Amino acid sequence: MISESEVEYTDRLYDYAMEKYEKEFQEYAGECPDIMKGMEEEFAWRQRLSWFVAEKVLPSTGKTVLEEFVERYVAPDEPALARRMLQMKEVIRGSFRVLDDSYLPYLVIEHLQTGNRCIAVSKVDPSKRFFKTGDVINGRIHPWGDKFYMFNGILTRSEREEEAARRLGLVSPELMMEWLEKREIQESESILVNAGTRLRIVMKKYPSGWVDGMCAVLGIEVKGRVKREKIRLVVSKLESGHVEELLRAKKLPEGSIEALRLLFASGWVLKYGVLAKQFSDEIGMWWNEKPPKSDIGLLRLHGLVVVGRMPSPRRLYKVAVVPAEVRAQIERFFTSSEQERGKHSDSQGSG
Repeated sequence: MISESEVEYTDRLYDYAMEKYEKEFQEYAGECPDIMKGMEEEFAWRQRLSWFVAEKVLPSTGKTVLEEFVERYVAPDEPALARRMLQMKEVIRGSFRVLDDSYLPYLVIEHLQTGNRCIAVSKVDPSKRFFKTGDVINGRIHPWGDKFYMFNGILTRSEREEEAARRLGLVSPELMMEWLEKREIQESESILVNAGTRLRIVMKKYPSGWVDGMCAVLGIEVKGRVKREKIRLVVSKLESGHVEELLRAKKLPEGSIEALRLLFASGWVLKYGVLAKQFSDEIGMWWNEKPPKSDIGLLRLHGLVVVGRMPSPRRLYKVAVVPAEVRAQIERFFTSSEQERGKHSDSQGSG
């Protein structure tokens, strides 16, 4: 989160700008490129001021107000904060799609003009829920520290597809349900994962229909149980030896087994696009009513694979990950299968 010092110095920065450079602000405010049609005057004024402070190099000083203020009042006492505040100059403009809003005020976003993905901090009150997964935000961000970005200035949200369709009278109940289902799936697949992801953590972000569907395929009664207990029972069942039994009993189709074998050979993590090119992956939202039948979908239904976003130094990738809880059983299955194949091959060769 933003430190108290950063809030204090930022407030002082804007006060300093208006006290010392109000005349220059009035002169150059019209150059601000971020004023949107129909923007309320108060918002337009704030947008112009944030641009003026961070980006306008004043002819009289050869510096921005930000650079001058930081040099005089921040750098001598808090050099680390000074470096972070100067990042306000490194502006990235455009439209940003929200990929995950589960960790407000942190948002996983994609810059639509470049395709780059990052984690940005929103100053909007999380309780107002102005953004949600799938929304497109128009505005500015700048680096904030070494790992994150910060939204700055006034932001707007593009009209959502269903809002536009409703306004134009183009939406049918069926089309609305299709949109909603697609968006819910995208949201559920945008959770952050890593190389050691655990199923119990990922399932907390799953919609109830997915959790109930997993319970059903594992023979776990859901009636009268809360989500937390269902997750505990699913993980407990998988860790009890069920996974190895499932694989040895050949209850999954060959495509699912081969997809799992590829994940095992790849160190448990694989870019989703690589996997989906080779195996079917269709899923819906209601696993409890219509369980997935695709190769990858069945692995997800049985808790053997989760899908999410994994950060790299420059972007977030959609990946498939085998959860940590089931890896030992899968490794034993494939290792013993290879050993059995080897023995069978040796016995045929000796004849």
